Amino acid sequence: MRKKQYLKKYARTRQWFNNIVNIGLTPELSFEETRRVQILNIMGMMGLLISTAFVIIHFSNDRVTLALLNVVTMLSTGTIIIANYKKRYYFGQVAVSIALTFVFTSTSLLYHDGMEFYLLLLTALMATIMKRTWFLRTLSIINCVIFLVLIKRSAEFYTPTPGNIYFINLVLLVMFYLVFFRYSGKINRLYLANIEERNHQLRQQQARLIEQTEELEISNRKLAVLNSTKEKLFSILAHDVRSPIAGLKTSLDLLNEKALSRETFTELSRELSSQLSELQDSMDNLLKWRNRQMTGIELQPQKIMVQPLIADTVGLLQYNLANKNIKININADTDTMVYADPDHIKLVMRNLISNAIKFSYAGSEIDLVVEHKDSLIHFSVIDKGIGMKKDLIEKLFNEADVTSQRGTSNEKGTGMGLKISREFAVKNGGDILIHCEPGSGCTFTLTIPVAVTNAHS
Repeated sequence: MRKKQYLKKYARTRQWFNNIVNIGLTPELSFEETRRVQILNIMGMMGLLISTAFVIIHFSNDRVTLALLNVVTMLSTGTIIIANYKKRYYFGQVAVSIALTFVFTSTSLLYHDGMEFYLLLLTALMATIMKRTWFLRTLSIINCVIFLVLIKRSAEFYTPTPGNIYFINLVLLVMFYLVFFRYSGKINRLYLANIEERNHQLRQQQARLIEQTEELEISNRKLAVLNSTKEKLFSILAHDVRSPIAGLKTSLDLLNEKALSRETFTELSRELSSQLSELQDSMDNLLKWRNRQMTGIELQPQKIMVQPLIADTVGLLQYNLANKNIKININADTDTMVYADPDHIKLVMRNLISNAIKFSYAGSEIDLVVEHKDSLIHFSVIDKGIGMKKDLIEKLFNEADVTSQRGTSNEKGTGMGLKISREFAVKNGGDILIHCEPGSGCTFTLTIPVAVTNAHS
């Protein structure tokens, strides 16, 4: 119980002490100014208490002159606390420096009571703590000169004070020095810790700025690539859209004017249909690319059978196959299932098969092979067309490089089909593998995660 009472008293005393130490502090003060105010508050509080005690002692012993000088000390040390409270920091420093110089000099000269050593303490305060101005620096030099004069003098005007007073003054001087250096050291350590913390924060901010700068540079590069890609795509589309639409319009105009027979129109319509089919594929790929740039790739995976997807895709491409008299050979198990987004896989399959048709020779064959390897299903499209060189393969998936080769029957495209297919494959947990031999054909393999079937079903 007593221990708790003592702890409460200690906490209240410490709080009272901290309140006095922090008199006059504001958030606007720099660390050096804060340290200055705190130390001067401590020295002022100690000086006020001790000088008050000496006033009582000297008056009770009829040492009136000495008591009055201590009154001046008491008032000056109280003045600096009041000046700090009023935010008149420099005025308090000047007032206490002048008053204490007068008191310490007068007391030492009159009574030889060791107060000359307090001039050194005051000089240390002015040199290290107080504001560095020409007036205070000049006063500190004057104090040093006065100290040297007083320390060499051999006589006093009045009878010296008792030896115990001399001893007490020296003990208090040592105590002042200890408090001064201890508290200064503590504040300096806090200052160094504060600097280290700020340096750490600055390093973190610098790291974040560097990271943000790098992210911004990457974003700028991606934006530049996208802008370049967009310009190339619209340039390609502007040409590819104009050609089949212009051909269709011309054919219809000639048919309406009866300048074109229905038999001739039927023959032309086959070519126009082929061109429009290519245009539709290009537009689909472009729309998928646009949606990916605007909203990202939205994934809705589910268990799906592979063979129906292949059949649907081949059915959509029957005209292209018949136009070049290309035969499709399918080698796939009827129960093979994958876990992926069906719309994405349809688009990838259509792009891979369309690409094989485009670069295959008329009258050739294309093999579609489905294999189960580990946790993936491999869907391979094997053609025996013109093949591809290694440097062209490396450009296929480069977003910044939009190029399109013409097919064996002069078919055109945007160059975006395989790029989008690769992104969709990766988003669904797979990839697209390429093996080509110039003049011998290519094998494009789509890998997709196999669907995990329920063992109890």
